[in-house]
Parts: sequence; structure tokens; C-alpha cells
Amino acid sequence: MEENSPKHVSTKIFYRPIEVAVRWCGLDEFESKILREASSSVYQPEKHVVPACIQEKLDILWDAILHGELIYGYYGITTPSGACIEPSLVTIRHVDLKSWFVKFYPLEKPNFLFTTLERKSSHNNDIDLVNALIAENNALKTLYKNAKDHSKKLELEVQALRRDNTKLTNLVHQHKKPSARNERAYLQLIGTLVNLFLAKTPSGKPYSPFTSQASIISALMAHNRNKAGFSQRTLEEKFAEARRSIDDSG
Repeated sequence: MEENSPKHVSTKIFYRPIEVAVRWCGLDEFESKILREASSSVYQPEKHVVPACIQEKLDILWDAILHGELIYGYYGITTPSGACIEPSLVTIRHVDLKSWFVKFYPLEKPNFLFTTLERKSSHNNDIDLVNALIAENNALKTLYKNAKDHSKKLELEVQALRRDNTKLTNLVHQHKKPSARNERAYLQLIGTLVNLFLAKTPSGKPYSPFTSQASIISALMAHNRNKAGFSQRTLEEKFAEARRSIDDSG
């Protein structure tokens, strides 16, 4: 039963702004003394009369009243917003004050407004928030670790590709053009084959169906379409070099 009611023994139906400020600052036990000393001007006491905390809370309360954020009234009777009332007569209902705290100061739960259970609930919400932040932080750590591992894997793959590229580059550099001697041997082989294709047996029978160098070139082009080195011009040049190579060697 105790947890369901405000702990402060003198909870009221309505309060004057300075009473709210005193209780908001937790100076309940000095309330009577402070109110007596500030009785000459409960609207805006002089700074040397009340503690700085009370002055600060009063400024907040009057600002909320003047801007229509906090409902106020006259001796507990709510008045329309903007109604002109003598400041010393302004009061704020308990329920309106509590609603204002919930909306504008949700993290503050003054004892005279909120029950022990309500304050504990707020504390539990804070714990839930902390736990949620911890869980989010752990999730972010996991994402970071996964991203770091993936980055490391990609880095290893890049290194492997660089090694492969180096090997291929070395192979390209090692692939040299045939020597003059080898080139001459290739040309002589080509020339000999061309002569053989165009030659006849001692009995006069052709060794192949080709009757001319042009027919050989035409067949090579037909069987090697779109391949480098098999254009008519290239083949004619190579065949001409092959014939010269045979003539030179003869």
C-alpha cells in the first residue's frame, strides 16, 4: 500500500509555484522556513532569500506557465491559458503538475508527485535502456569483427591475385620470339609441305587435291576463321618466305 502512494506526507491537491520549487529541490524539511522568508515575494523572491536551486526551478515553472506548457489556476481552480492572475495567487493542480513532469521532465520523479512504484518503474526503464545499449554495442562489435575478418580474407585474396599476376608477367617476359635458326627451320618445313601438296607421284598422280598455293590458302582460311595469323595476306607472305627459305637452302 505504501508503494502505491506518494511518500511525502503533505501531498496537496494544488501548490503554489514556490512550493513546487522547494519540493522539486528536495528541501521539504525546510519548506516552512523558506516560505516564511520568501513570503514577501513568492512570485520572484530575491536571490539572497532562497537557495539557487529553488530560484532555478521557479524560473522553469514560470517559463512553462507563460508559454502555455503548464496548466495553472487560481486557488486550485483551473483558468483558461493566458488568463491574467495575480502571481501570488497562481496555483498548479497536482495532476496537471504530474502530467507536465511526465511530458517535459520524464527522468525526474519528485517524491511528492510520484509513488515509490512509479519511481522504481522509471529506474527499471533506465536499466532496460542500459541493457539495450549494451546489447546494441555487442552487436556492433560482432559486426565490426565480421567486417574485419572479411576484410582480412579479401586482403589475402588480393595478395594471391598479385602473386598470380607476377607469375603471369614473368611468363610473358620469358616467352621469347623464336631464334633466327628456328624461324628458318619452320619456314623450310612450311615450304616443303606446300611443295609436297602441289607435287605428283612418279606415275603422275597428285599427292593432294590442292592444285595451287591459292587453293591451300583458301582451305586454311576456311578452317581457321577469325583466328589471328590466318588472313590471306599473312599466309601469302609466310608462303613466299617459305619458298625463299627452300631456295636459299638449295
